[in-house]
Amino acid sequence: MAPRTTQSNTALNAAIFFAVVFIAATVLAIVYYLKAEDNKKLYETALADSQDVARGREKNDVGQAVKGESYLGTMLSYFNQFSDKIGGVQTADATAEVKFNETLTALEATYKELMLSEFDPNGLSLIRIASLLNQARISAIELAMEKQTLVDQMTAKLDDLQQGHLDSEKTWQQELEGQKNIADASQKRYENLQALIDEKFGEQIGSLTKKLTETRTQLQEKDNELLKTQAELGQTEKRMNHYLGVIESIKPQPMKEVKAFKPDGEIVSADPASGIIIINLGSDDHVYPGLTFAVYNKNAPIPPDGKGKAELEVFSVEKRISLARIKPESVDPKQSIIAQDPIANLIWDADAVNTFVISGDFDIEGDGKRDADGIEKVRQMINSWGGQVSDEVTIKTDFIVLGTAPFVPSKPGIEDIDLDPTATEKYEKALAEQDRYQQVIEKAGTFSIPVFDITRFKYFIGQGK
Repeated sequence: MAPRTTQSNTALNAAIFFAVVFIAATVLAIVYYLKAEDNKKLYETALADSQDVARGREKNDVGQAVKGESYLGTMLSYFNQFSDKIGGVQTADATAEVKFNETLTALEATYKELMLSEFDPNGLSLIRIASLLNQARISAIELAMEKQTLVDQMTAKLDDLQQGHLDSEKTWQQELEGQKNIADASQKRYENLQALIDEKFGEQIGSLTKKLTETRTQLQEKDNELLKTQAELGQTEKRMNHYLGVIESIKPQPMKEVKAFKPDGEIVSADPASGIIIINLGSDDHVYPGLTFAVYNKNAPIPPDGKGKAELEVFSVEKRISLARIKPESVDPKQSIIAQDPIANLIWDADAVNTFVISGDFDIEGDGKRDADGIEKVRQMINSWGGQVSDEVTIKTDFIVLGTAPFVPSKPGIEDIDLDPTATEKYEKALAEQDRYQQVIEKAGTFSIPVFDITRFKYFIGQGK
């Protein structure tokens, strides 16, 4: 019976062992299954996350990941390098989105500057920008080459001008040297000639100088004798003038200005309304356009001041008559112009040229200032109206135009002469003019010559106002 019991225990133990092993295996299987499900979920979650970061095709597009980085990190590294190349160094902490926007903004600004107009953002590309930059670079190079060519041309012209200037300067220098040599030779010949003259003619010159001194002494003696004779003649002339004055005082005085106050013609027809006058003088009488006449009353003599009741200016000349217009500013409203009124130009003569002598200072414009060229202006007036001017008063003098006494400045001192070397000459000239002025007045009285001041003279030639 013992062996049978032992076998039963062994089978029981084996059964218990297999039951325990089965239970343990079942528990292990359950635990493994649960872990497998958790890992499956984790895998699916990781796979979904990796799909959000990069899908399989996108990983292939990225290429080999950088060691130690994910595909996304590798892509961000590539993008950072690309962004730095385009926009320069950027903030390291900025996100990829910020960097992308900054890069895009920089590209758009660059494109606008190149195009200088509106553009399509969709057509923005680095190749387009690079092409535009290359075109600008080529244009700049071409412009620089053109400017360099122009600079080269200007430099060549400048070199030519400088060379021409150097050649001209060299030629001028040579001519100057030649002229200097000629001058030096002339100076040497002059010195030689002067030495020869001094040697050969020294004694003769001394003799002649002595004779000249003696002659001057004799002339001085003659001058003294002449001055003595002139003084005696002056005394005689004064006595003669005294007796002439006595004679003049006891005989009737002639009218000195009869010749000047003789009518030249008369009015044939007058139309005061139109201002047109016909006179009986024409080309046969040497009348010319521009000639003026004063009109006087037919029943009265010409007044001493020579002023008429109107002035006429000839504008059309026929053979025996002329047409003249009345100068409105010269008409005396109290008197009328009628036929047979005498007319006269007191210096004009159909057959003779009147001779004038001018002396003194003149205020031609009537502004109270002495005209430095007053005598010359009066001379021009006389010449333009058919007269002639003489420097000396003679029996042939017809009229004298006399101004105020010439101005004589004070005698110049040493300081005045230093300031104006011609001061003495001007002073002596003024004294001579003053002496001549007095002589003209005396001779006018001696020869009974009419004397006009500037106002009367202007009336006589038709320029009076």
